[in-house]
Amino acid sequence: MLPSPSKADAETKARHLHRLLLEASAETATLVKTLSTGLQSTVKDDVIAAHRRAHRMGRPAKIAADPELQAFVNARFDTLTF
Repeated sequence: MLPSPSKADAETKARHLHRLLLEASAETATLVKTLSTGLQSTVKDDVIAAHRRAHRMGRPAKIAADPELQAFVNARFDTLTF
């Protein structure tokens, strides 16, 4: 049979474990912040793509040209079939 650890020894181990958990939590928070910062830029944020969308050649689509019609279609897009 193993001897039971003393109360002081158990407290020391608990403090050490607590410190390790705090360090791991801080490292995880740093990693999450780094990853989320790297994922913030999307295709829609691309300046060149935005410029191309704004300056497309030809006549714009009927729905895109009329904001009221576009709002009507967008409001029903997920619920109705065309």
